[in-house]
Amino acid sequence: MVNKDYYAILGVSRIATTDEIKRAYKQKALQYHPDKNRDDVDAEKKFTDIREAYELLSDHYKRSLYDRFGSNDIRNYYFNTDSHTNFRHSFSTDNSHSSFDNNSTYDPLNTYLIRSKDPTTFFDLYVTLEEINKGTTRKLKITRKRFKSELNIAVKDEKVLEIQIKPGWKE
Repeated sequence: MVNKDYYAILGVSRIATTDEIKRAYKQKALQYHPDKNRDDVDAEKKFTDIREAYELLSDHYKRSLYDRFGSNDIRNYYFNTDSHTNFRHSFSTDNSHSSFDNNSTYDPLNTYLIRSKDPTTFFDLYVTLEEINKGTTRKLKITRKRFKSELNIAVKDEKVLEIQIKPGWKE
């Protein structure tokens, strides 16, 4: 099995932001959508590769695994086969796929609403050798969803961290 270069499939660099990846995915998905390319026999394959690339690169955890180990094992483990569902979901604006139902009531015996400490999350920060040598400050945008129990909804938190890279850092 060939190790795919998902960055090349979407036409983005290895240090592309999540927004750049999403933009590239939408552009490529529209360009190679099988309904628009009925004469192209490879359109379905290209569309599936584009969907796989987006699904992997838009998730920080999957992306870090891919950057470390390549695509062979990750592809078979993570991807479903329905590329059309993922395409529709990416372009939809409704909230029908929300993980929290706004009509639900709080049940104190329900185990999935028990508060627990958030798991540790790791993000890769790509820097150049020059930046490591001289030192710099980089910004890293972190996005997460959390449940607000008082409003009974899921909210999206975005935070921009300034990372100070000191000259000569090794890790």
